[in-house]
Amino acid sequence: MPVPSSAEATVLPQGSSHERFRITERLPLTLHVVFWALIAAAAANIVFNGVGLIGFNAASYVARTHEIEALNHETRLPDSKVLSGFVVVLILIVLLAAAEVVLAFLVRRGRNGARIVVTVFLGLGVVQRVAQQPTGPAFVFAFFLSALALAIVWLLWMPSSNRYIRAAGAARKRYRSERLAAEPLHPAAWVPDPSGRHQYRYWDGAEWTHHVGDDGVGAVDPLHSEAPPSTP
Repeated sequence: MPVPSSAEATVLPQGSSHERFRITERLPLTLHVVFWALIAAAAANIVFNGVGLIGFNAASYVARTHEIEALNHETRLPDSKVLSGFVVVLILIVLLAAAEVVLAFLVRRGRNGARIVVTVFLGLGVVQRVAQQPTGPAFVFAFFLSALALAIVWLLWMPSSNRYIRAAGAARKRYRSERLAAEPLHPAAWVPDPSGRHQYRYWDGAEWTHHVGDDGVGAVDPLHSEAPPSTP
């Protein structure tokens, strides 16, 4: 067990590669429908909220402008500030739609947390549309979105969806356990001393030894640690 010198010894490669986790359970039809329905709902929300916001605020702004100009009691709000406000709100609408798309992919991966978030998200959307009390064409569109949201929630919690999400969760836990169990120990070798007191310490393949080395000179220094070095 010759002690390596600083010129001879090399740092062993760190880390190990693992195959990416894959769900072997077949995706049920209910979650297939949910995935595409969420994508459609995200696009529809952009149209509904975006067009509704622009139409409502534009009309309100024009009416308010005429009132201000007629009474001449205060200064008209600059068009640039109104436009900036519209842009900010529209960006938020797009970001919410993007979040809905991300959640759709997570649900398809069997993430129960994403399913719960989608349920709450869609439920709040239905409450919002009811509170707005739209009329005319807006009412028809709001009714369509609310019906779609309720249908998605119903499909999310169907027995076939529950089985898939439970199976995906169990497979994910099993994968983590198997990966940890299959993690190989570092082979016996001189490696950098984890305590930092010396250049190298000998790992015998199962535990740290008290043999240390500095510039090719061996010594003894016990180390009370059970953590193995990184796998090459």
